[in-house]
Amino acid sequence: MPYKEGYKMNVYYAFTKVSGGFSTEALGRALAQSVVGDSSQFIPRTVSALETAITSNGVALNLIDSYPN
Repeated sequence: MPYKEGYKMNVYYAFTKVSGGFSTEALGRALAQSVVGDSSQFIPRTVSALETAITSNGVALNLIDSYPN
């Protein structure tokens, strides 16, 4: 989003993980997550890829806040 001193980009993300209960669906999900992991591992990679894409074009990036660091 353009503004007076350049551009501003906000990236927000959320991750929720369901736990508890016993069903075939829960058992299948737990088995799959033990093999391939869950989607939380993709959040830091995606944010890092955004940073790389921006800086690789010669644009200065000023990261204001990040959690987790």
